[in-house]
Amino acid sequence: MYSTNFIPKTYPQPGVYQIVQYKHEDRVYHNLVFKYDKFDTPKKVYGDIMTNVTKIWNAYALEAKTTGCIMVGNSGSGKSLMGYILSNIAIINQLPVVICTEIDFTTETIQFLSVLSDCVIFLDEFKKNIGWSVEDKMLTMLADPKNTRKLFIITENDATRISSFIINRPERARYYFEFDKISPAVFKDYCKDFNIAPAFYQELEDKYTIATVFSFDHLQAIVNEHLHYPNETLDSIIGILNVPILRKPLYIKIKEVIREDDNKKLEFSTDEANLTLIEYKTQSYRYIYLQVWETSKSKADKEEPLFKLDLKFNMLSQAGASTSFVYEHRQDDKKYKIILKAE
Repeated sequence: MYSTNFIPKTYPQPGVYQIVQYKHEDRVYHNLVFKYDKFDTPKKVYGDIMTNVTKIWNAYALEAKTTGCIMVGNSGSGKSLMGYILSNIAIINQLPVVICTEIDFTTETIQFLSVLSDCVIFLDEFKKNIGWSVEDKMLTMLADPKNTRKLFIITENDATRISSFIINRPERARYYFEFDKISPAVFKDYCKDFNIAPAFYQELEDKYTIATVFSFDHLQAIVNEHLHYPNETLDSIIGILNVPILRKPLYIKIKEVIREDDNKKLEFSTDEANLTLIEYKTQSYRYIYLQVWETSKSKADKEEPLFKLDLKFNMLSQAGASTSFVYEHRQDDKKYKIILKAE
């Protein structure tokens, strides 16, 4: 059960507000516009979302200081839903929720938010709205030295886009949740609720088990399609749904490394056999450890490479049909093109 052991101040009535900005005589002003009473959420919530939001709320309600949480994961993974449920708990306890989207975040925006107290600041799709320069100016507000107590909710698809001065800093964001793949319990519970046929369930479970990315959105879409067309195979369903990441294993291979100065193709290798992909997972990322030499002889003689790189790729951005793309690298005033292919 969440706690209500705090006394909110009398600043706007509980509900969901949108921060808006307008200009007058070359100055930027901000205000809050009421949107609706609360967020719409489903009747049944799967997994440990309710356990987690209760802990976040209690941290805010029981401690006289600003606190916050970061939720990271691909679109449709459930992070925004968790933010909505947490916001609704705050509204029940007489707090306003301020949505910070679709505006040009400026220093004035930070100043406006800084004076608010006993409210939720919902920063959905964090880096879509907040640039690096403004993000740095938020750090003081997140730590709350002026005792203007707030509950921050930050959602973002890519954790690497959030400042290292926020990530791993519990005094600025106490909780951190990753939404990369739904849990086996959520998978089984949802399928059970919709009485999925045993044969189709087994095939779907096999697909889920080997998938790097499998969101709640993916599961809902597949199950809904199966219920509409029970005679369709899983492959035919996945073949037309907007889930290309599930259609086949996706590998990224390095095809060529070219030095632009003289257009010379260079010798290279990855960590093991040539073109092998390191498949450990952080969120939906995969990594290749690349070493590049001038010639095959220098490589064979185990000379020091021209350069070494840890290449990181968001698998969703390359999901689907085979495609080639270029990664550019500069080393010692020289420019290199690393040509890769997702297949």
